[in-house]
Amino acid sequence: MKTKLQISLDRSDRRILDELQRDGALSAAEVAAKLGLSTTTCWRRIQQLEESGVIKQRVALLDREALGLDVMVYVNVRLSTQGRDALAQFEKAIRDRPEVLDCCTLTGEWDFCLRIVTHDMKEYEAFFLDHLSKIPNVQSVNSSIVVTVIKESTVLPLARAKALIRKGDSYEAVWLGSRCSPGCDLGPSHVGRRFRFLFRRRSRHVWCPGR
Repeated sequence: MKTKLQISLDRSDRRILDELQRDGALSAAEVAAKLGLSTTTCWRRIQQLEESGVIKQRVALLDREALGLDVMVYVNVRLSTQGRDALAQFEKAIRDRPEVLDCCTLTGEWDFCLRIVTHDMKEYEAFFLDHLSKIPNVQSVNSSIVVTVIKESTVLPLARAKALIRKGDSYEAVWLGSRCSPGCDLGPSHVGRRFRFLFRRRSRHVWCPGR
């Protein structure tokens, strides 16, 4: 069992994260110079952020159009049954497909939303006919081709970071921000499939939604 690890993000942590999510190739010394921190302090903070899982990995962001991947499609999928086995079967069938960049479960009319990139429409058609449509329990598919990308970013908003407590794949999140007003009740926790976010009053380290 993994050791329980707590990370409290302060202003310096948020500034470090903002620099690294904009340019992951920066060294600890370069980040320190930008932020006016000592190299040792900055390196230690980055190590802690990596070990805690706040920094998942550092990657190079590629230009898909420069690589000839000119077609991007958002695909909504509805299954004929929404049982656990059917959902797991679909997830397994789609998880390792290289043309599928994102796959999310949805509330409402559709069960899944996929973001897919291909070189051209013939390649997408082949993916649809040879793979997607043959996955068991797929009842209907709605494809929307992207015409123009207005905004595409991997930069997360860090104005209100949070304190994280991690144990395995479970997270308890306590938002950092202004003090709750008297009588504020943040309500019960929301438990998701992989991550558990628990919002609770903790002196001035709790942000009240809507305030």
